Amino acid sequence: MVCIFYLATNELVFLFFFFKAMADPLRIVPSINAHITHTKLAKLQEEGIQANIFIERPPEEGFECVQPNSVYLVASLKGVAPPKFKSLTPDQHFRVSIATYLNLLQFFEMGWPNVKIDIEKKFKQLKKKNSAYELHADIHFYNNATVYYERWIDDLFIYFKKCSSSTDPGQFFLQQGAQSLALNPDVLHALSKSRSQLADVLFKAGYNDGLSMLVM
Repeated sequence: MVCIFYLATNELVFLFFFFKAMADPLRIVPSINAHITHTKLAKLQEEGIQANIFIERPPEEGFECVQPNSVYLVASLKGVAPPKFKSLTPDQHFRVSIATYLNLLQFFEMGWPNVKIDIEKKFKQLKKKNSAYELHADIHFYNNATVYYERWIDDLFIYFKKCSSSTDPGQFFLQQGAQSLALNPDVLHALSKSRSQLADVLFKAGYNDGLSMLVM
């Protein structure tokens, strides 16, 4: 069914189309024990990342070590495709809960851009000729600096490090217990832009822990 509404503002006319699910009665969604991936492929000059998501353990061979309600993060090198999950050993991926992964994506989608702007402003100040950065009323420094950003997301500790003299995007580190993983923050931000679509897919697959949304 199609509903058409006309809204006139000044001399502009906006046409809105609302398509109901009945327009296409066939839908395919992952089962609750499917292997779901959320991926940003590596480029020649940029690393990649893949999240292997499991609401419940798949019954197929090769997934015996999978824990329910888990996301296994894997970083891939520049220009290299992500490895097959079944081929990985436990020390080759980084596990978090689905809720924590969604919260991590939310931070990179909504919070990280402002943090990045603030870092760039401080670095720009340092690069100005004879401009000092004040740490204390009696303490200043010039030229190069290293910025650190730290915070907790649930039980996941994240921190960022970048030197003002470097042209790379810096590195974001995830740490949880004895495991850690270094990721490109720009890649995480790009991946976070599909957070709402991922939440929708997970909801339809049977996951609703912490999801305060209704999926039509």
